[in-house]
Order: sequence, then C-alpha cells, then structure tokens
Amino acid sequence: MFLARLRRQLPLLALTVLFPLIPGMTAAQTAMTLDASAPRVKRGDIITYTLRVPVQSTSGTLSLTLPSRTVFLSASDGGVVSGGVVAWTNVPGGPGTVRTYTATVRVGEDAFDDEVLRAIAYYGAYTADRTITVEPRTGSNTYDGVSLYTQDDPDPVQPGETITYRLSVENGDPARRDIELRATLDPLTSYLSASEEPATRSRESLMWSLRLDPYASRTMTVTVRLLPEARDSDTVRLKLEAGRIRWTEGTRVEQVMDRRRRRALIPPPQKPVLIHRVITPPPSPPDQSLALSLTADRTEVQPGEEVVLTVMARNTSNAAVDGLVATLRIDADDTQVMEAGGARVLKNSISWPALSLQPGQAVSHSVRIRVHGITGSPSIGARAEATAPGLTRAVREVLQLPVIGELPKAGVGNFTAALEDTARFIRHGSGAAPFLALFFTGALSVPATGLLALRRRK
Repeated sequence: MFLARLRRQLPLLALTVLFPLIPGMTAAQTAMTLDASAPRVKRGDIITYTLRVPVQSTSGTLSLTLPSRTVFLSASDGGVVSGGVVAWTNVPGGPGTVRTYTATVRVGEDAFDDEVLRAIAYYGAYTADRTITVEPRTGSNTYDGVSLYTQDDPDPVQPGETITYRLSVENGDPARRDIELRATLDPLTSYLSASEEPATRSRESLMWSLRLDPYASRTMTVTVRLLPEARDSDTVRLKLEAGRIRWTEGTRVEQVMDRRRRRALIPPPQKPVLIHRVITPPPSPPDQSLALSLTADRTEVQPGEEVVLTVMARNTSNAAVDGLVATLRIDADDTQVMEAGGARVLKNSISWPALSLQPGQAVSHSVRIRVHGITGSPSIGARAEATAPGLTRAVREVLQLPVIGELPKAGVGNFTAALEDTARFIRHGSGAAPFLALFFTGALSVPATGLLALRRRK
C-alpha cells in the first residue's frame, strides 16, 4: 500500500524538484494586490498604498486611481500623477517576477464623517482595490486658538430649496485681534444673503474680516439655494477657512420622486369654495389737533429786568387730547428762571406735567425769568413744544425777545429815533413833571457838564 501511494506522488515530487518556485513569488501571490497603511484614517492623515504586481512577460502600464478628497504626495519608481491617477509606464516585463510600487496621499480636510475612500489599481488583466473609512470628527475644531463651528439647515435638502449655514468663530488667542473667515460655495449652490455683508464676494467665494477681542466669538448666517441640476445622492459642501483651520460642511441631496409618482400622490384640484365674509375695518383713531402760542409780557427787555413768558395750548379738535406735555426752552445763557409754577426746571429747559384737554379746552403755563446781561446775540430765543400720543407730530412755537442795553443811536452823538420814541428812557425827577437828561458834547458849544432839561407837555 505504501509503494502504491508513493508511485502516485512521484510525478508531483519530480515537478517540485525540477521546477522550484519563481524567486519573489509566494504560493499565495497569484494576483495583483493593493494594501493601505491603515484601515481607518482621520482628516490630514497620510496613506501609503502598496501595490505588488506579478509582471507580465512583456512591458505594460500600471495605474492607480486615487480616492476623491485626497491630496497626492509622492510615488515610487517615477510614477506620475494626472487627474487623480498615478501611472507607471513601461513596467519592465519578465517571466516569474513580482514588482512593488508605492504611492502616498494625504486625506483632505473636506472629507466628511464615515466617508469611504476607495483606490483602484489596473495592470493588464489584473485589478485590485482597497477601501479606507474616514473617522468622524471628535471635539471642537480648534487650531492656534481659533475655533470654528458650523451647522446646516435643512439636511437633507431638495433641489430648489434654500440652505442656511450658521457659522461661529471664537478667538481663544489673547494675542490675536483680526481673523479672516473665508467661505467657498459649492458649484451646485447660488448665494442669496448673509447676516453680515462680506468684505469681498465673488460667484463662489465670500470673505469677512472679523475684529474679535480675545475669548470673544461671532456668529453669522449664510443662505444659499440648491440649484435644480443637483441630483440624488449628491453632497453639496461649504468649505470654510478661519486662520489655519480648514472645515467642510456637507449637506446631502434628498432623493426626489419622479414626476409620475408625484403626480399620482397629488390629489386632483378641488373646486374652490367661495366664502362671503363681511370684514369690518377697525375704527380709525379720531383726528387730534392742537393750537399753541408763546407770548411775553413785554416787547423788549434790559439787563437786570424780568419778563414773563406764557405758553398756551388749545384743543381745536373734536376729540380729547390725552397725555399732553408742554415744554419751554430758553436759548440764552445769561438768564435765570425765577418762578415756574410747579414745572420741572433743568438748566434752561422747563417742562410741565402731562394733562388732558377736552375739545375746545385750553391751558396756559407761565414762567418768570431774569435777564442778567448780553453775550452773543442781543436777544432771547424761546421755543415752546407740545406733544401727545394722539398727535401725528409735535406742535412748536418760537419767540425772539430783543435785549436793549443802551439808547439806539448811529455815529457819535446823533440820535436816530424821534423824541416821541424815547419815552421809555424818560426818568422821573424829584418834581411832578418828568424830564429827559441829555448830555451834549460840543454840538451846542456848551460845556460838557451842562444839562438841558426838556419838559414834556402834559
């Protein structure tokens, strides 16, 4: 039995002795393989792909299609990248040889959580692929003391709908004040508005120059519209940069039913039912009007004298005026309020408590002021104002009261006013008849100390 079994195995033993394994190959190396340095990666990690190729008898071309959202770094043996594909041309052939090639990439910051990165290699009749999963983000996205947070609404979204992004930037660097925030829109979206107008804006890019104190934050919103050409399973992305942070917010495009299904689900239009409703408009508020006057008890005043100003308000409408407030302002610094009749006095401003006026009713307020001198304009300006909630606008009145400091004259010693106009300058002496004392300085060739008394007829 042993000899019979040995005779059956002799051909295989002879083949093994005469034709050993080709150098560089193993029993398991029957096809091209593609390996990666890690099964799961984070954004910014480096991936090294290793290809082991059983070379053909003749030279050929080896290609490796890199995953999207990765950045090519290098390739061994003179590999050249173009359009996301690394190619090794004229791979030398030869029977029984295995060659190894490597390519290195970096995972982009725009990769989203749990995304599957797939690389595919082609060489003649051989094909190999390798998938790697992107780990979700954990914690806050912070770099150099700057933190960036984003939120999209809604997610998912349908073509034609709007997406509102909420962007928050926080400055945790005590030495930093200025932060530049840049947002790059997805080609499948169009910009609509932003809560803060960007400093610069183009078709697909927005930029804000933010002034943030240490440990302060700023939140703003950006609204875009998803274009109709967006398709099912698309992902629109908003790429953000703040300082040295790179962040991408992805929003999924929701599956849209075809027109037939939507038409079947939409009920047929119903005949509109007309409802006759009588709408009574709310009563309009009654018209309110007010007449305001501002008077003085004299037409002019001299320094040291007092004058009484009177503010009178009259309700000239057919409705009551409630909450009427009257104020008076004196536009002169050399005045003093002597009596205000219970009004509130604040420097040159006088105000009286609110009251109500019935139709045709009037109210008056008086204030007595003293004039101390003349500075600036030789007049006293007074402004009265009356306000009430029912009035469409405030009612105002203005008064100018001249301040007289000396007799009106022109030139030297030439009086311009008639004698009858100077009655206010007449002083009463010790006698019963009034007299006017005038000084003549050479006009009548009399001494300057001479006095001429002019008696006025009774």
